[in-house]
Amino acid sequence: MGVKTQSCVLFLWMYTLTFVKSQECTLEQFVTGPMFDSNYDITNLAATYPAGEQVRVGCNVGYSGFFKLMCVQGNWESKGKACELRSCGHPGEADSADFHLEKGEDFVFGSQVVYTCQKGYQMVSRSNIRRCLAAGWDGVVPVCEARQCPPIDVDDNVQVVGNPEEAAYGNVLRFSCKSRDEILSGSQELYCDENGKWNGKAPICEAITCTVPNIQNGFVNGNVDKYKENEYLSFRCNPSYKANDGRPSRCLKSGRSANWSPTPLCKPIVCELPLGSQEGTQYEPVSTNVFSPGETVRVTCGNKYWIDNRLIKSAEITCKENGEWNLRPVCQEVTCSNQKPQHVDFWGIPWRGRITLDETARYSCVMDYKKPVGFDLATCTREGWTPNPLCQGCSVCLHSIALTNICLFTMTLACGKMTFLVICVSMLPFAIQPYGLFMSGPYNDVYYTACREGYKRFTKGWWATAECKNGKWSGLEDCIANTTCGKLPEIFNGRVTERPRHNKKFQITCNTGDGVLVKDLTCSDGEWLSNGLPPQTICSSTAKSCNPPPKVENSIIKASYQREYFSDSEVTYQCRDNYMMEGQGKKICKDGQWMENIITCTPYCDKLRDESMTFTAAKEIYLNEEFIRYRCDINNLEGIATCVNTKWNKTRECEGKKRCDTVFNFRNRYISLDSLDCGSPPFLTNGDTTETSRSDYKHDEKVHYSCKAYHTLEGGPYRTCKNGKWSGEMKCLKPCTVDKEAMRSHNIRFRYTSDDKLYSFHLQWIEFTCTGRRSHVGPIEMRQRCVDGVMLLPTCQ
Repeated sequence: MGVKTQSCVLFLWMYTLTFVKSQECTLEQFVTGPMFDSNYDITNLAATYPAGEQVRVGCNVGYSGFFKLMCVQGNWESKGKACELRSCGHPGEADSADFHLEKGEDFVFGSQVVYTCQKGYQMVSRSNIRRCLAAGWDGVVPVCEARQCPPIDVDDNVQVVGNPEEAAYGNVLRFSCKSRDEILSGSQELYCDENGKWNGKAPICEAITCTVPNIQNGFVNGNVDKYKENEYLSFRCNPSYKANDGRPSRCLKSGRSANWSPTPLCKPIVCELPLGSQEGTQYEPVSTNVFSPGETVRVTCGNKYWIDNRLIKSAEITCKENGEWNLRPVCQEVTCSNQKPQHVDFWGIPWRGRITLDETARYSCVMDYKKPVGFDLATCTREGWTPNPLCQGCSVCLHSIALTNICLFTMTLACGKMTFLVICVSMLPFAIQPYGLFMSGPYNDVYYTACREGYKRFTKGWWATAECKNGKWSGLEDCIANTTCGKLPEIFNGRVTERPRHNKKFQITCNTGDGVLVKDLTCSDGEWLSNGLPPQTICSSTAKSCNPPPKVENSIIKASYQREYFSDSEVTYQCRDNYMMEGQGKKICKDGQWMENIITCTPYCDKLRDESMTFTAAKEIYLNEEFIRYRCDINNLEGIATCVNTKWNKTRECEGKKRCDTVFNFRNRYISLDSLDCGSPPFLTNGDTTETSRSDYKHDEKVHYSCKAYHTLEGGPYRTCKNGKWSGEMKCLKPCTVDKEAMRSHNIRFRYTSDDKLYSFHLQWIEFTCTGRRSHVGPIEMRQRCVDGVMLLPTCQ
């Protein structure tokens, strides 16, 4: 029994041991199984693990994760994150540098990045590589510095803007001469390029000189090789040629170079007829307007024109050897003098009036002279004014003298050698006329008026003159009773705002900045009462006036100049072209002081336009010192253009399409390169070319422009064909026409009769005055200037 029991126990123990062994997990199972890869670190793992055991598996260097194994019934089960390459994150940006991955596809363990400095910069760090290690990126972010250009030496007479001692990539030096008597030889600007080198040599300043020009069809006198500034060139033209300009050519500084002005040229000696239609003038032949010396032209004038003298309407003119016509080849309009002839009293022509053939004028003769029998008007003829003379001395006295109502004075009438004393007897009856007015005359078409006793004129003075023209009286004024007030007095710096009525009070309004001492005027017994104050002191200033407003550089004030400005007056500033306003642009006078508000006109440059280059930026406006980079289209060279005082300064000029005179042979095929021609010249608004335009023009060929009648040419007058494009800017500025209806609506008229004409030229001044008894109101001055067809009209009330 005992032996059997022991045998059973041993058997059970061996069975249990065998069963437990069969539930263990081994390292070999994991290594050979699907869960294993080379990223795991198994150096510290045991060979076997009992059932239910959990084991954490580490990662190799450069990898990270959280991976666990669990032994379940003899098999491994896993949970957690497998081992993956460790991330180093972003390697870091470097100023003025770029980087790229040289090894690997992401910023993880084992990857490597390489840094490269940008254009114009160089690496100053010892290494330009960073590697992702187990502890992160090794080293530091590399450093790139701008390439430095060596110091540049300049002469003492050269002005430098910039630092020539310490300059880095992109820095620009600008050069100019300290003396106005010198000129810069070399580039006006140098810039430090991407290789740390200056793009050229430092310029020098030299004395202003001009070289001897090569004059086609002419030659220079003397043996001088160079001319100094302001020296004149002595040259002569070959026979049959003459100088293109009558002025002597002088050596002058022009921008950055020295040139002859005007350009010394010789042109063939010819006589020219005016281009375009000349009013009242015809030429024969009509096929050309250029003639050689000795050739003739027949000039025929219209009915109201003359040539050579006022009686000749047609003449043959000859071109002389010096290129001048023997007679001026333009017909003149027949005109008569507007000056008052001898012995004429009244002359019905304005002092600046223009009288042409067959026009007439009203006139009267002085005492002792009369018009010839049968003539009432003066007529303009080819021989002058007719009748001639206009006034003849009296030979027979007038048979009768009108004495009606002449009762206040005594006069002496002279006719020839006889004198009559005419005395009006006071007891003769008056001719009763309205408002106490009586009249005497006519004397030389003029009537004299006065008022009867107890009456007076509405305006100042006791007598006046009147004329009857075309059935209407001019200068005729009614009389008013002595107890009635006449015209309101002129109020200095003020005005009366209502039309006066008898025996009423009238309000006085003073101009801005003045205080009224008397509020109204009262009519009493024919006199205007103002508390004993004269009219010039009624409106007295209560606030101090201002002197002319302060000057703002590069600006104008949009109003006429005044020596004094009332308090509360306002002026508006306007910047010149290519300058922009900074500030409100207005100043106000306050009690003798202009308000302190800062106004500045800042220069700017318009968008640079040049078809020979490509730009890196394209704003419409650039402020001073702003710059843009550009590349020349032909040679691919780079440059920098800087805005300096409204002008673009470029570090290099780009070449456009140039003329070539060379013929190249490419495999026996000849190709001739020549300059580009231009088409028809551009249209000019309100103007035209002075010669018949063509559809084809050669390089450097010029076209002359002129404006139509009454227009003013600005710029020009030439446009030049340059490599297929027309160069030269010009504009025809319009005249002004003042509308009579508009003047009536503004209650104004011309101050001078000479201004009463159809057109006023550009920049011509016109002065207006108020009509009737009105006064000027508003900010627009009475004296205005025509500006390109626009003229502002003042207003009176």
